[in-house]
Amino acid sequence: MESLIYEGSLVRLHEAMEKAAHGERTVIGYIGGSITMGSLSSTPKTCYAYLSFRWWQQHFPGTELVYVNAGIGGTSSHFGAARVREDLLLAQPDVVFVEFSVNDENTAHFQETYEGLVRQILYSAWNPAVVLLHNVCYKDKTSALEIHSQIGKYYDIPCISFGKGVYSLIEKGQLSEGDITPDGLHPNDRGHRLLADMVCEFLEKAYRQKRKASLTKNRYERMARLQSKDTVPIRMEGFLADGRKSGLITEVFQGGWQAWEKGAEICFQVECVCLGVQYRKTIQRPALKAAAVVDGREEEAVILDGAFEEDWGDCLYLQSLVEGEKKEVHTLKITVLEAPKEAPLPFYLVSLLAAL
Repeated sequence: MESLIYEGSLVRLHEAMEKAAHGERTVIGYIGGSITMGSLSSTPKTCYAYLSFRWWQQHFPGTELVYVNAGIGGTSSHFGAARVREDLLLAQPDVVFVEFSVNDENTAHFQETYEGLVRQILYSAWNPAVVLLHNVCYKDKTSALEIHSQIGKYYDIPCISFGKGVYSLIEKGQLSEGDITPDGLHPNDRGHRLLADMVCEFLEKAYRQKRKASLTKNRYERMARLQSKDTVPIRMEGFLADGRKSGLITEVFQGGWQAWEKGAEICFQVECVCLGVQYRKTIQRPALKAAAVVDGREEEAVILDGAFEEDWGDCLYLQSLVEGEKKEVHTLKITVLEAPKEAPLPFYLVSLLAAL
């Protein structure tokens, strides 16, 4: 792959691909100058940006994929650094392609503005993947590739040189400059297709290199912790939500649901592969006891005994209830069985742990 001049880290790109593979909404963004905007392409859909976005649609059919093109002709990374938040980052893109190497001059000033743009994207809270694209002015071979690729290597970001890819084809006699650009700079439809092919070749290579296969069934890589702040039971009688949240991770008995009375019941519906519950086992006596029933199978009820048999303090106990092979909707019912009136503490359900 002659256009790839620096592979960099593919971790974030693999995460975006896995997100799309799981059917989650995925946003693909582009920012750059007139080439990214689609100048001299016959339609917006024959621009390299949209053509490379099609790679995502072809590989992840059925997933909601959003295309954001923030290309503006005749603008540099200096302006890009000022507008990227409003024009692109508000959409929270999962992958961003940056293309300014024929808009910036090969100077220290533009290296600094380019770095400012890249850092804003790279350090966004949701950790998007970044890929740097380097075009060239074919009529005089000018480009900011040198200073821009230094930024890419410093931050371990993949860098694709369109110029290197095109010139290798010209040198092999497979292409002439006039075949792909009428003005020595902006690609025609064939040129945009060629640029898109280079991006897609990189994406395909990254896709094939995805994370190492798991040793186990690996059902616990995608997890969610469900508590009262973000989960509404489908039925709740005798249980009360506990909205306390101190912010200290060591204060574990908060944010859940509690009940004092025998017969109190709480029910949830959760779509997951595996399901567990966390509840309090206490050293204080007497302690309440409950039963957990999954999908109405009363004969397989699991006892959640609030009495802790050790003496070092109360325990945040984790009880597995479901270990399935595929994602399914499960109903969980928890019922308090024993509730002595002299019990010093309620039965406390801290959270549900769902493997997605």
